[in-house]
Amino acid sequence: MHVPKVSPECALKFTKLGVSPLGCWPPSINATKKELIFREIRWWISFLIILLFLFAEMYGICKHYQDSMIVTQSICFCMGSSQIGIKMIIIKSQSSRLQMVTIEMEDFIKKMNTFERTILQRYVDKSAMFHLMMTFSYYTICVAFIMGPIILPRPFPTFAEYPFEVKSHPIYEIIYLHQAFVGIQAAVGVTIDCQVAFLLWFTGARFEMLTIRLNNITNERELRSCIKLHVYLLRYAENVVKSIRFIILTSIGVSSICIVFGGVEFLFADSITLKLQFISLIAGSIFELFLCCRPSDNLIEKSSAMGLAAYESNWINKSPKIKRNLYFLMQRSQKPMIIAIGGILPPFSLEYYLSVRYTTRITSNAECKVHSIKKFE
Repeated sequence: MHVPKVSPECALKFTKLGVSPLGCWPPSINATKKELIFREIRWWISFLIILLFLFAEMYGICKHYQDSMIVTQSICFCMGSSQIGIKMIIIKSQSSRLQMVTIEMEDFIKKMNTFERTILQRYVDKSAMFHLMMTFSYYTICVAFIMGPIILPRPFPTFAEYPFEVKSHPIYEIIYLHQAFVGIQAAVGVTIDCQVAFLLWFTGARFEMLTIRLNNITNERELRSCIKLHVYLLRYAENVVKSIRFIILTSIGVSSICIVFGGVEFLFADSITLKLQFISLIAGSIFELFLCCRPSDNLIEKSSAMGLAAYESNWINKSPKIKRNLYFLMQRSQKPMIIAIGGILPPFSLEYYLSVRYTTRITSNAECKVHSIKKFE
């Protein structure tokens, strides 16, 4: 079966479209005042909807605290909606930095030459299908939860409770639409990770392009140009990491909790429908971690490869200033670009991803044993 090739421009547009319901993509530098005000109003309305849903879920937990299945599902729903709210706050607080790195990325893709397109196309070919699958699966899971009341014996998609009568019309329809919109927000909250992954893939690709250029220099002018570009890329990569690291931390925390709770309750769910919901929750959480883990690992690899490229470049018989800059480049490459938060988040990579999966599996097994003992007693 022939899969049509996705161009970097199409990949950018698709990623932008995936997060458009919440307006998480930074505005263009030419955005009008009216557009910026509309974005601000939309942000506050979306954030208020999330808060109202969280209050209703917590009220439902208090009301059904004796039913472990309802409590567990409600906690998962709370974690999912909290994730959206936290990411929205992070994006708002990092709006200037995100706008800067995103505009730079869009401008680069618009003006790239044949060599740059070849490298970037290779990255798109490597990740496009996975991003496409993840985006559609998140929205599919969202639709499945929204349509849950058609199959399951409950009036709303979640177990949220309200301190007033909800069966009358149009109150019932308003609440159902409210919960459905929160479900869509949850899907967008996870596709924000696709936006983060796109930025990381792009940054890693820029380092790879520079490595190839550095390996093929023929004169001192080209070498000087590569050194200046490396300094610029380091600043760009630092801005990317600072703007998205707390988004990744939020995804790690929420996904880990959902994997543990989902794994425990999957074993004790009474119906196949509930088991399928928990399977989709666990799978979505695992893939959400993996989504940003691959480009993060690639960024570590490509940024550290600059040192070897500098060593193998044509630097013999060059001026002392050029040699000093090359020494600095090699020394700086020994400390690759990593996504980390001191004392909170260790370097985010495939190795860390595997350790999180291993830890959550052990915790889930322990929780299952405790759950079984309590049920036996």
